[in-house]
Amino acid sequence: MKILLLCNKLPYPTNDGSSIAIARMIEGFISQNCHVSVLSLNTKKHFKDANNIPKEVLDKAHFSIIDVNTNPTARGAFANLFQKLPFHVNRFYQAEVALKLEQLLTEQEFDIVQIEGIFMMPYLKLIREKSSAKIALRTHNIEHQIWQRAIENTTQHVLKVFLKTQTKKLIRYENWCAKEADFIVAISINDENYFKKLNPHSITIPCGIPNVRPIDHINNHHFFHLGAMDWMPNKQGVNWLVNEVWPIVYAANSKLTLHLAGRAMDDKLLHLKQEGIQVHGEIENAKTFRAKYGIMLVPLLAGSGIRIKIIEGIAEGIPVISTSIGAEGIDATQGKEMILADSAQEFAEAMLLLANNIEKCESIGKNAANLASENFMNNNLASKLVAFYSSVWQTS
Repeated sequence: MKILLLCNKLPYPTNDGSSIAIARMIEGFISQNCHVSVLSLNTKKHFKDANNIPKEVLDKAHFSIIDVNTNPTARGAFANLFQKLPFHVNRFYQAEVALKLEQLLTEQEFDIVQIEGIFMMPYLKLIREKSSAKIALRTHNIEHQIWQRAIENTTQHVLKVFLKTQTKKLIRYENWCAKEADFIVAISINDENYFKKLNPHSITIPCGIPNVRPIDHINNHHFFHLGAMDWMPNKQGVNWLVNEVWPIVYAANSKLTLHLAGRAMDDKLLHLKQEGIQVHGEIENAKTFRAKYGIMLVPLLAGSGIRIKIIEGIAEGIPVISTSIGAEGIDATQGKEMILADSAQEFAEAMLLLANNIEKCESIGKNAANLASENFMNNNLASKLVAFYSSVWQTS
């Protein structure tokens, strides 16, 4: 099967959730002996060196990489008030990308074009014109749901008005995308349930993980948050964690430490001086960081899709405390494979519970690793998706 992936970012190195999701999909297709081509934007904001693509991937997949500038501007945001496409989407359509896409579609015949997220759906018309391939929209999130939830936690009036306007556009556009694709590949069952109302040809394929060995020891006096701080829900969640949750925890046990890491931290957070908190900024190796700093915290108050960092963490046997929103899409049993807490008091109590009970930590970590092994192995998920594509392709 010949598959073209259309991506809004270069997935290697895999230093954020969407990059991991795209990379695992590429590797999964390769494991199923598919002929894989990748057309990827390489944005100025998230620029990556193509030399980071692993040799074993380059040997099996063909990459076309286009450097572009999609940075938002105040002028662009104002002009978008008079445009139909959401500002979040409009800036990803680039003439040079369209030219390269047309060349690929003219020179090769693909069975499937998989569009990684709605930001790349403006290229749909060109694909329809130049190819007979079936078009799959892989939805990493329900995008408008993220913004709706973010609005609820935004106090700035001007920003709130802008976000409301954009969210209305985003709902219309996202629903249109779902209807226009031949089928939807959702990343969580919650997302599939939403999109299936718009397109019955939908399937859930969560982000996969390779086989990993669970860590040997959990340091239950350390807690960490790891996430990109240029994503609004992460920023909101960390502010809530630092300002509302941590003071309760530290007042109860001053021997505990909270570690904050991730790219794009602002100066205020990088220079945070708060007792018991260590700020690491961007780190080189997420796996090493997770193994060293104990218990994962996912304090999301907004978001959609599935948290790939949770999947990676539980596969390594790391205990996770998350809000309900953060844990969406992961069928974990409360208190067995994960702890869910939605208020600041509940979140703090969950942290103190694990800090005082290493046996509980180890039990949750072991159960979580078993859950990951049963549900998130990358090659198994890729096999399921290829079988789905084959059945659709052969009956079309």
